[in-house]
Amino acid sequence: RRTKVLYEVEHGHGNWWIWTNVDSSPNMKLMKAPAKANCGNEWALVLDSEGNAAFDGSIETALDSVTTLQSHVVVEGRYGGIPRVWIYDIASKKLERLEFDEPAHDVGMAAQ
Repeated sequence: RRTKVLYEVEHGHGNWWIWTNVDSSPNMKLMKAPAKANCGNEWALVLDSEGNAAFDGSIETALDSVTTLQSHVVVEGRYGGIPRVWIYDIASKKLERLEFDEPAHDVGMAAQ
């Protein structure tokens, strides 16, 4: 636990997938750490295939949830205030945002 730090955690692929406002970011950033006890010093930003932070906590992107699947991580949030879903391929680190023809839309994952 850290003072004034919000975070949510999902377990998958031997890691903790953490969305957090650590370091006073305006929105949640996506980090991961090895799934073991006392790994707080090992939190690292999740990087895309080009070595850039996939979600750095910037003002334009807000994360709402992270779901780990067999080979991908699904991230729900908003970009520019519009609901978005991103698919992160764990092996290739490719990050893809689902796109829609309509300029205004609502999208999200639902339990079956």
